[in-house]
Amino acid sequence: MKKIIFFLIFFLPSLLSATIYEVKQDGTGDFITIQEGINASTDGDTVLVYPGIYYENIDYLEKSITVASLYLFSQQDSVIHNTILDGNQSGSVVFAENVTGGYLIGFTIKNGTGTVSYIYCRGGGLHLRYSTFQVNNCIITNNIAKTGGGIIIFHTTLSLSKTDIIRNHATERGGGILIGIDSNIIFDSENLCNIYLNTATQANDICLSNLHQNIVVDTFTVMEPDNFFICDFYHTTTYDFSVQNAIVEPVNADLYVSPAGSDDNNGLTLDDPLQTIFYALIKIEADSLNPHTIYLADGIYSPSLNNQRLPLNMKAYVSLIGESEENTIIDGDEQYGMMAGWDEEKGVKLKNLTCQNGYFQYHGVQVLFYYNTSIEIENLTIKNCYSLEGRHQALIMSSYHNTVKNLTIEDCRGHYILYLPPVRTYAENIKVTGTLPNGGASSGGALFSMSNTSIVGEPSVVVNLEITDNLNNEDEWPVSAAVLLSDRAEAVFVNATIASNNCIGNNGAAITLDSSTLTLINSIVYGNNPRQVHLTGCSVYGPDTLTVQNSLIQGGEDDFLTSWYYELNWLDGNIDEDPQFIGEGNYPYALSDSSPCIDAGTTELPEGIELPEYDLAGNPRIYGETVDMGAYEWQDTVSATENIIPDISTTQLTIYPNPFSSSDGNPSITVALTLNKSGNTKVEIYNIKGQKIKTLMSAYASPGKYEIIWDGKDNNSKQVSSGIYFYKLIIANKIVYCKKCLFLR
Repeated sequence: MKKIIFFLIFFLPSLLSATIYEVKQDGTGDFITIQEGINASTDGDTVLVYPGIYYENIDYLEKSITVASLYLFSQQDSVIHNTILDGNQSGSVVFAENVTGGYLIGFTIKNGTGTVSYIYCRGGGLHLRYSTFQVNNCIITNNIAKTGGGIIIFHTTLSLSKTDIIRNHATERGGGILIGIDSNIIFDSENLCNIYLNTATQANDICLSNLHQNIVVDTFTVMEPDNFFICDFYHTTTYDFSVQNAIVEPVNADLYVSPAGSDDNNGLTLDDPLQTIFYALIKIEADSLNPHTIYLADGIYSPSLNNQRLPLNMKAYVSLIGESEENTIIDGDEQYGMMAGWDEEKGVKLKNLTCQNGYFQYHGVQVLFYYNTSIEIENLTIKNCYSLEGRHQALIMSSYHNTVKNLTIEDCRGHYILYLPPVRTYAENIKVTGTLPNGGASSGGALFSMSNTSIVGEPSVVVNLEITDNLNNEDEWPVSAAVLLSDRAEAVFVNATIASNNCIGNNGAAITLDSSTLTLINSIVYGNNPRQVHLTGCSVYGPDTLTVQNSLIQGGEDDFLTSWYYELNWLDGNIDEDPQFIGEGNYPYALSDSSPCIDAGTTELPEGIELPEYDLAGNPRIYGETVDMGAYEWQDTVSATENIIPDISTTQLTIYPNPFSSSDGNPSITVALTLNKSGNTKVEIYNIKGQKIKTLMSAYASPGKYEIIWDGKDNNSKQVSSGIYFYKLIIANKIVYCKKCLFLR
């Protein structure tokens, strides 16, 4: 073992002897990896690292040691750039816990993803706990974690000197630094640090917790940061801020962004657009007197295609408006959520956007507006988003005065995909369909609303609502696959269609009230499993109150599952019949010509609520003598053909019955296929893990109609287990349709 005694007058306040362990990748030192040197060291030793890229995650192992590059002796900046700790997208690059007097000197630290702490990945670059630590002359860049993209500290005092913390990202808060509980950073006032262009959904550069913080830097993202850049998570922390230079000069104007743009452009015109939405949000300046808009050109905005950083950190009085809902797409690459507003954002509008392929490993939200924010949404689609485990929602709005028009959420996996504020929200033309449980503990379900005694006001109103084909697999508590209102939430649904939703548990229902209030008018609740309504009011939070008027409820009022604490107002015009949905095309829950729901609604609505001009399909909301029940207004034959029923030449895939069950003695499901052109055609069945279990059709097919029967068995003729299965129609090696069904043994 090679041991060298040295003296570092510039480094230690007094002359101390220590052992140096040399780390060289060519094998001429004591060790090849840094961690080997740390393993061999004892308190007071130094692990001296020669230039190279070290793909490892180092742990100080509770040792008070120094890990340094040759910068320790040479003082040359080139050494910092050439001595790289690369976390290789796996864990925190540097981890230290219970270290008294640890040092890190002269490295570039990148590509860390955080250490799991309380299920979340924290501290992409550095994760420090219960320590005193010093970082000198380092570059911490391009790290990512849920919190503390560059650095996170808990119960730690960290000294920073001449260190750059730049371009790190957090999917939740503290893109550059998160200063956790009982922690503090001592910034060197002579050898100044640089902190800029970090991103997060809350506090782009620095997130504070509960101690006063003095921030002294040479270069920051902007000269005068607000809570978009530096934020106190607990809203109790104070800080002083001193800066000499800034990277970005904010502009008080609208900005333009395009996938074909460049962040070197000024972004002020359509012909000179920026490329990344996050940079436009950093650059734009707005307030209540000068609101502004970021205009997005059609195209796909994703981290993999054009370096977007998601989720986006939204700004007060800044709107995000796409060129068209269908073609302005924010894509999470199945790795990231979409956007969030954590800091009381006001005056934010989202319009003409599709958010797709979002992902959270643990608890997460695709589009979140929280903590006294206000939001206006128009023409927004959220689809194909999911989480691996834990809770996940596609959209959460705050409890303060939201307006939502034309929202579609489809084929998402998680836990109650849409959170509706319990009061003071108006929503129109809302569709939630295809919700499934995720791969972990969450239960699925479509719409959830919860209040408490501190949230009061007018009930939230939803007009033209479709909640269909959703699944909840919770079997222990009273749950819902469609609507769950809890803890004094209040809502009014007008012209809702709530159908074909399934709960696995016996306590499930399409609509579950848990000490809450709901009014149903002109609505259809039909074909849900195992029941339509469950009232579970209690003596602690109060009774349920359900009012039903001019609505079709399968089984009528006598079929409800109820507790002792409820009030049911069963008013005029209610019926219990088959609504006779069309059952096919783009709007399968539209009404057929013989539906009893036609002209069965009422236009006498509660004060302040008006029927919109159009239904959920874009047809006139009143056609005939008066309004119909449900989300779709029946049209005559000509109108229905033009607006609701797709052209017969369109390729289609439908499946029935859904769900199907082995209790029938002969379980089978019919796949009805309509092809509008010839081609190599496959119909395949996949389980929820994405494994192909059955090929129903594989042939060159001519245009026409086909029916295929599946008996619930796999390619090995074995009966499949209960669960969700997916049908894929593949034509010319391209997936044309993907549908799901539920099989119950």
